Amino acid sequence: MRGGPLLSLWALCLLGCHDEPSLLVVQLQSDYAAGIEVDRASLELLRDGARVAEAERALDVGDGLLTGVVVGELRGLQAGTYRARMSLGRDGLERARGELVIDHSGGALAVTVRIDARCEGVECPMPGDDATLAQCRDGRCVDERCGPDTPDLCPDPTCAIDADCAASTACGQARCVAGGCQEVLDDEACAAGERCVRDVGCYPDGGTCASDLSCGLFDPTCLGGLARRCALFGLQDDRTAALVIYDPDTGASCAAATVDRFPGAFSGVPVLFGAGMALSSPAGDTCGTWEGSLDTGRGIAVPSPCGLPAPLADGSLAWVEQATDGEGILRRPGASDFRFSLPQGWGLLFGLRPGWIALQMRDDTLLPMDLSTGAIGAALPGPTRPQGVSQAGDGSLLYLVDEPELQVIHLGPDGTETRRVPLTGLPGLAFSAAYVGVGCVL
Repeated sequence: MRGGPLLSLWALCLLGCHDEPSLLVVQLQSDYAAGIEVDRASLELLRDGARVAEAERALDVGDGLLTGVVVGELRGLQAGTYRARMSLGRDGLERARGELVIDHSGGALAVTVRIDARCEGVECPMPGDDATLAQCRDGRCVDERCGPDTPDLCPDPTCAIDADCAASTACGQARCVAGGCQEVLDDEACAAGERCVRDVGCYPDGGTCASDLSCGLFDPTCLGGLARRCALFGLQDDRTAALVIYDPDTGASCAAATVDRFPGAFSGVPVLFGAGMALSSPAGDTCGTWEGSLDTGRGIAVPSPCGLPAPLADGSLAWVEQATDGEGILRRPGASDFRFSLPQGWGLLFGLRPGWIALQMRDDTLLPMDLSTGAIGAALPGPTRPQGVSQAGDGSLLYLVDEPELQVIHLGPDGTETRRVPLTGLPGLAFSAAYVGVGCVL
């Protein structure tokens, strides 16, 4: 472990230089880039499922996570078995988590919680595994007591030298750390104005891949020929979703992705604009938006206002948020908030077309609203209680409904139904999901 002995000696000095009968020093070791991929480490210490202590540390560029940093110095603990739970996040969104079971004698002890980037999205224990294989290391599930300080409780090493490991991208440097592979991102290997993004490579600076809805989301090779395309987002449970890009005229899938461990609860409505797509996720008082290109399949998660992403007529992206029962707010980075009145009896908001949203009323009508003025138009024709709606420039409408089956209903400019396209055969949607939203470029 590069630099590890220095941290261990420092921790031993800390333990030896304090005449305290009970001191637990909890260190973090990781290959995530401090201040770039993650900006905060949070520690919880649990005993019999109850939290007995906690600590937090801001992570800045230059903090040597590969060498290791101290997150908490916990005092006054009784002898016993504890679980140290460490989480890493950025801009309020949790990105990764690591745990370690500790037998504490009540004296002075230093332990290290290791969090490997290649464990992101890995759930331990896996089906059929022993319940004690509850933490991930180097992409595999290992004993919950395995750690850099307890190698005898770990499986056989996967590497002996750096050359035994492989980086995820050309700008990454593979490292063998304490018998397991990690990866250091090297921005110097990228051109000016770019930085090294895990699993992607050199990418224009300005954001961070903060979730599994981040980079290399799907294979985009078939999307270039689709002048009309839609994105469907469905939830399986609170941790798994499916995202499908499809042709609304045939129902044929063009790209699909199953998304595990996405942070927070996405707004559920994928917004398409030109060759781009956006999905937002709230996390406490902050939000992030995944902005991606349908032509490259790549994207990046960035901090954003909260609310429903909505493309404007000029092609930029804004967010619509409810302020009170009778008022909404349009938030646009770099511009003043625009407040508008909401009619009584509205229930849901849908993106309709650039510069417009649709209000789902409790009486089942859909009312279009101009985001530039707040003006509300005449009720839209079509089915009641859709899962989503999009409108083309000629006034034709496309509705996503889930009864009696998941399908898209097309209406012409005069409101007459022209066809129905079943979507039940799309890949990634085999589970019984709650289909939350649809967004289209028509």
